[in-house]
Amino acid sequence: MWPLASGEPDTQHMGQEQNDNLTVVFSETKVKEKLMQLKPDKVQGPDGIHPMVLRECAAHTAKPLALIYQKSFDEGIIQSNWKEAN
Repeated sequence: MWPLASGEPDTQHMGQEQNDNLTVVFSETKVKEKLMQLKPDKVQGPDGIHPMVLRECAAHTAKPLALIYQKSFDEGIIQSNWKEAN
């Protein structure tokens, strides 16, 4: 969805063996920052949630979303509707 992880190295030039050892951490703070950057006058995404709602609820949803993003990344599983998002 967004580049939410901290400490992301440039992976374009990394070999596969280096990429396997990549550690990415999705922090609650970074997720909240990204949610606060959503423009409330835009249309809702494929999830059906209006950006204004996400922005207004950022303080309460940042931690659960960070946990979901981290678990998804760690397990290498991406939700099909996440692949549709920009």
